[in-house]
Amino acid sequence: MINLYLLFIVITSYCTFITQEIIGLNEFIAEGLPLSLGFTYLLFSNKKIAIYKTPILLTLIYISYLIFLTLAVVLINQQNILKIIFVYQYFCAFILVAFIWSDRKVAPVYSEYIYYIIAILSVTSSLFGILQFLGFNILVPIDINRARGLSRSTLNFSSLAMLGFIASQNISRKDIKLICATIIFFGILSSQSRGALSAILAYFLIRYSKNLGVILLFSLIMVILFLSLHIATDIYSEINNLLILQERLENAYSTSNDLGNVQRIDTWLKIFDEFTFWGIGVGSTGPAADRIVPGTGYESFALALLAHGGVIGIIYYSLMLLSFYKIKNFFTIKLFAAIGGILVMMIVQQTYETPTVNIITWILILTLIKNEKSLIN
Repeated sequence: MINLYLLFIVITSYCTFITQEIIGLNEFIAEGLPLSLGFTYLLFSNKKIAIYKTPILLTLIYISYLIFLTLAVVLINQQNILKIIFVYQYFCAFILVAFIWSDRKVAPVYSEYIYYIIAILSVTSSLFGILQFLGFNILVPIDINRARGLSRSTLNFSSLAMLGFIASQNISRKDIKLICATIIFFGILSSQSRGALSAILAYFLIRYSKNLGVILLFSLIMVILFLSLHIATDIYSEINNLLILQERLENAYSTSNDLGNVQRIDTWLKIFDEFTFWGIGVGSTGPAADRIVPGTGYESFALALLAHGGVIGIIYYSLMLLSFYKIKNFFTIKLFAAIGGILVMMIVQQTYETPTVNIITWILILTLIKNEKSLIN
C-alpha cells in the first residue's frame, strides 16, 4: 500500500499547526520534510517505473527543460540559485504519476480507502475551521500564519476542503457521504472562499447534469443557505466573520466592488505583457517565490503554469491531453466533474503551488482514473 502510506505522509503536511506550533518547525520544513520522507520511501520501495508510458516520458522531458530554462534565467538575471528548488513541484507530480500509473493493483476497494482518508481529513479540519469562524479558537489559534482549520492559510484550507468534498462524493455509503459533504461544505463557507464555492458549483453542474432533480435540490439548498446567512447577520451582527462572508458572497463576481477580483483580472491581463516564448522558469510565481526572488504575484495557478514554460509549456500540456486520449473509454462524467471543479480552483487561486494541495490533487485524480478503469474493465 505504497500510495496509502504516502497519503498519510501528506496528512502530516496538511496539519501544519502540529508540525509548526507543536513540533516547532518553520513552515517550509513543516511541509517539506514529511513529503520528502514520503517520496524517498516511495522512490526506493518500488523499482517498477513504467518510464516508457507517454505521459510519464513527456513529464520527464518537460522537467528537464524547466531545469535548464530556470538555470539560464538565474545566470542571465543574476538571481538566487535557490530558485531552482521550486522545480520539486514537478518532480513530486512526476513520481506520483509514474508509480500510480504503473500500479496495476489499484481496485475500487483500495480507492475507497483513499476517498475515506481525504474526506475524514477534510472533515476534521473543517470542524476546526467552523469553530474558528464562529469565534471559538479551540486548540488552534486563528492567527497562526492566517491559519484556518488545520492548514497554514485560509486559501490552503478552502482548496483542501474542496478536494475533500469531491472525495466524499465518491464514497459508496450514502449516509457517510452526506455527513462528510455537509460538514466540509460548511467548512468551505467558514473559509470565505468564493473560488471553492464556485468549484463545487461547477462539480455539481457537471456531475449531475443529467439529473434535473439533484440540480434543483442543490439550488434550493443554496438559496436557503444564503437567505439564512442574511437573517443570521441581522441577528448576530457582532460576529464579524458573518458580515465578511455575506459581503464576499454578494460581490463574488463583481469586477468593481471586490478588490480580490480586480487584482485577479489584473494578473490575467499582466500575463500578456510578461508572457515569453521560452517561459520564465520555476520559482517566480506564488507567495513563496518572494522569499527567494521577486515573484510575479499571479492569482492563478493556471497562469503560473503557462508562465513557467511559455509556448513550450502550452505544447507540453496539449501533448499531455492527447496522450491521455486513450483513456477516453473510461473517462466518465464523475471523473470529468472532478477535473472540472479542480480546474476552476486552478484558474482563480494559486494554492496548487502549495505541495500538500498539489500532491492530494494528483492522488485524487489518479485514483479516480484508475478506479473508473477498474470498474469498467
